Amino acid sequence: MDINDVKSIIAYNASSIPVLFEMCRIAKIAETVNDMVEWKSDNSKVSPGFLIEVLVVTIMHRRQPLWKIEEYWRKCQ
Repeated sequence: MDINDVKSIIAYNASSIPVLFEMCRIAKIAETVNDMVEWKSDNSKVSPGFLIEVLVVTIMHRRQPLWKIEEYWRKCQ
């Protein structure tokens, strides 16, 4: 790869989402929620704690209204 070849450069925008998720993990949000609520892992694809982490990240990242969360995450893919 030639350093002067601009076409070979790929830009990624990771934004703050990974940092926010890591902050949730450090704060043990999912672990705390999962310990506090009654849920069956065989009936759910994701844990309630992870869903709360997603809500926290969504609110902190773009200040999206809660009713637009599905649309927000669809755009992030």
